[in-house]
Amino acid sequence: MKSDVFLNISIYSELSGFELLSYNYTEGLDISLYQEGEPMQSDPIVQVEQACRTQTRKNQLLKRARKQIWLLIFVAPAVILTIIFSYLPMFGNIIAFQDFNVTKGFLGSPFVGFANFKKLFEDPRSLKVIINTFILSSVNLIFTFPAPIILALMLNELKSSVFKRTVQTISYLPHFISWVIILGFVKELTAYPYGLLNDIKIALFGGEPVMFLAESEYFLPIIVITNIWKEVGWNTIIFLAALSGIDMQLYEAAAIDGAGRLRQTFHVTLPGIMPTIVILLILSISRLFGTNFDQVYNLINIHIQDEVDVLETYVYREGIQRYKYSFAAAVGLFQGAISFVLIVITNMLSKRFTEISIW
Repeated sequence: MKSDVFLNISIYSELSGFELLSYNYTEGLDISLYQEGEPMQSDPIVQVEQACRTQTRKNQLLKRARKQIWLLIFVAPAVILTIIFSYLPMFGNIIAFQDFNVTKGFLGSPFVGFANFKKLFEDPRSLKVIINTFILSSVNLIFTFPAPIILALMLNELKSSVFKRTVQTISYLPHFISWVIILGFVKELTAYPYGLLNDIKIALFGGEPVMFLAESEYFLPIIVITNIWKEVGWNTIIFLAALSGIDMQLYEAAAIDGAGRLRQTFHVTLPGIMPTIVILLILSISRLFGTNFDQVYNLINIHIQDEVDVLETYVYREGIQRYKYSFAAAVGLFQGAISFVLIVITNMLSKRFTEISIW
């Protein structure tokens, strides 16, 4: 009688020290891999190697987590709050596809499909609001994005560290002031007829006082100027941090080659902070269909509302004040979708032409 040859091979994990996998070989039969008592119909050697690598990665991950346990505990509250306040509310977007009724809730409100989105695009005011939002955001981006870069380059050239820190502190303090307070100052400066700006205008050029906040042609300049004044110093901190990472030997080499301060700026400084500029530009472009609600809402008034209304104030008026919650959710979802498309496209273009991207 023919005797069978039996071979048992066991693989042990170096990290865990326990038997990971085993397979049996009997003469005249195919090799069958066993894992937790169930055969796997494939190449046993390949399966064992893959299982070993998977188990090794798991053990390394657990070992790293145990080693960095306090860092994970430190980060955990921020992660939990982000999930609660940023991700869980996304499920509320379902009301954009419903005729939402507060008393009936999510489950009881009737489903209407894309009716709210159809209403958005059929309303003649919506197109005007979307165009206003795009124009306001585009002009804001054109003027406010370069401002902190220019200020950072100017501060970087200062020799006196005391003066540099003083200017930096003064410039970023307005960031911590509420828009309500700042625009209260603006309303006093532009007040009719005895505001400071009117007094200066009449003293220098004569004529009649101007109602700056009642004429739409002044709305956009006021938005841009106040935005620059409030945020330029705070945004400069990011670029100053990027400037501090540039190797000083590059400046020394450029100086030896005869490059002046201006050429060093264009050939050393700007290329050194280009990754930071590109990343922030990508994030800024994604907000082209969004504005600062606090800023716009506190400047807008009945005289110019029809001319300068933007999506945020339109949604607040239609969705909150008139209780059209589903319509407001539809507009918000539309803004989010456009922002997502913009950030994907700009990221792809940046990765293709500059090899710099977010992901």
